[in-house]
Amino acid sequence: MVSPQYYFTNKLFFKQGYLYFFTTLFWLSAAFQPVAQKYTSAEKAGLFTALNPLIAAILGVIFLNETFTHIQSVGAICILLGITIVQLPLKYLCKTHRS
Repeated sequence: MVSPQYYFTNKLFFKQGYLYFFTTLFWLSAAFQPVAQKYTSAEKAGLFTALNPLIAAILGVIFLNETFTHIQSVGAICILLGITIVQLPLKYLCKTHRS
């Protein structure tokens, strides 16, 4: 039989603290996302949604010590370029457009 002291070490306590913190943060963000989207345009909400995979990959590298491969770097660049192109005014994208 394992003694109760094994289950209540400082390392386990901090792991549980992280779990509770991030679970609470996740549920709060899930609860307030519809409220926040009510006050923004669909275009901006779509752009924030496009950033989710990139933010998840960066947080995985920071907190979970995951590796960021070359293909993931290319994907991140494609995401950022896509968002940048969508935000550019039409006059920069089309030569036939006259202001």
